[in-house]
Amino acid sequence: MKKIYFIIIIVLSLVSFAFAQKSPIKWGKVSDEEMNMEYYSKDSSACAVILCDYGVSLESGFTRHVRIKILKEEGLEYANVKIPYLSFYSFYIPIKIKAQSYTKNDNQEIEISKLEKKEVYDEKIYNYQRIKSFSIPNVKIGSIIEYSYYVRAGYIQEWQFQREIPIIISDYSVSFHSYYNFLTDLQGITIFDEYEN
Repeated sequence: MKKIYFIIIIVLSLVSFAFAQKSPIKWGKVSDEEMNMEYYSKDSSACAVILCDYGVSLESGFTRHVRIKILKEEGLEYANVKIPYLSFYSFYIPIKIKAQSYTKNDNQEIEISKLEKKEVYDEKIYNYQRIKSFSIPNVKIGSIIEYSYYVRAGYIQEWQFQREIPIIISDYSVSFHSYYNFLTDLQGITIFDEYEN
C-alpha cells in the first residue's frame, strides 16, 4: 500500500512539473545586449537592474533564479546575497545553491566566476530563523550576476514584484492541484496584463 501512495505522489509531482511555466532565462546564457548595457533607459539613476527574477512553486518544491546587471558602484552590494528561511524542518532549507558572475576582461572577453560551496554561510538570526548568505565572486561595475536555489517544501513563497531597483522581468508561478484554495491579495494601482485565478 505504501508503494502505491509513493507512486501516486511521484506521478502528481511530475504532472505539476510538466505544467509549470518555462523560465524566461537560461542558466549561463547571457546576451550581448545584457553585457553591453551601461544604464537602464527607463531609470538612468539605477545602480543595478534586476534583469529577471523567476520563481516557481510546485507541490514538490520551490525554485528561484535571479539575474542582476551591476551598473554603478552602489550596485555592487547586490552581489552579497541573503536567503532567509525557517530551519525547524529540513525541507525548508535552501539547497542546490549556485551563483556566478559574468565580467568582461581587458580583451572584452567574458570571464565566468563561480561560487564555491564552501563560500555559502549559514547564519542564525533568531530561534528557527536563519539565513544562507554568500558573496558572488569577481563582481565589478558592468558585471552580470546570477544565482539560483531550490527549496524542497512545496508552498507559496513570499514574492516581491517591485523592489528598490528596477525589475525588467518578475515572474512567479504557482502550480498546485485544484483541491487547494488560495486567497489573492493584490495591492497598489498596477493593472496586470495577465491574471489567472
